[in-house]
Amino acid sequence: MKALISLVLILFNVTAFADAENVRPSWSGAWFNPDQSGHGINVEILDDERTVFFWYTYDLDGKPTWLLAEGVNNDILLTGLFIPFMRVEATAYHYEGMIFGEFDPATKTGQEWGTIILDFPYWECNRAHMEWYPTMAGFTQGSTDLERLTSLYRLDCAEPQDPVGNWEVQFGLDAEFTYQTEIVAVPNQDEPEMSDLVFEFVDETGCLWSGEILGGFGLLGARWGNQCGPTAVEHSADGPLYSTMHYEYRLCDSNNECAWKDEVMIFEDEGEYLIFSR
Repeated sequence: MKALISLVLILFNVTAFADAENVRPSWSGAWFNPDQSGHGINVEILDDERTVFFWYTYDLDGKPTWLLAEGVNNDILLTGLFIPFMRVEATAYHYEGMIFGEFDPATKTGQEWGTIILDFPYWECNRAHMEWYPTMAGFTQGSTDLERLTSLYRLDCAEPQDPVGNWEVQFGLDAEFTYQTEIVAVPNQDEPEMSDLVFEFVDETGCLWSGEILGGFGLLGARWGNQCGPTAVEHSADGPLYSTMHYEYRLCDSNNECAWKDEVMIFEDEGEYLIFSR
């Protein structure tokens, strides 16, 4: 694909971390390292702010044990590398003593085990990284790469796609109408080896709207407008403050009526929103 489209995809990922709504539900599921098969974690994304997970592992004598951890979701961007990811940093606890079959809580003992960190690359939902920093005596710190083992029903992993293709477009979250549009790549007039991303659609009045998706170093945005009526309407939303790219996004209106979308692009200019979804 053309260089500009690749750059746009990178910048989509960078600007996606403008808020916490980019936590991906499909990170929930079972994870393990295939080279260390026999231990692994179960992850549950509770909401935008919290994640709980269970590490099924072994103690210092090789006996099966498990750790419980609940952490806070934080958005991280490695400046200069354009590598955004979600980090879950959690305090882990170790429990023992409850006798099988009796399950008497009074026999249970627990203690803090240490800190576990999970990193989920935003553009991935099948790979992760885990680090651990024990405070419990005898355990040593370490790290491992993780791959998805299972996913949850109806939480399919939505991988980022080329923005070229079919989309629905609307003006604002409470839009009465949505319109079909296609984003296409066309050669740049000044640099034919590069590509521009353009779109057009017809609204309910028969007015033709057209525009382009903008990509550049530090910028992501869109320009759109029409030539209907006595005065042309034009909008420009440039820069990360005015544009966001979401994956596995719940698009909701003011009545809290929502629809899950694999990808959503939101552009804003002076209170006017142009929203693409598919």
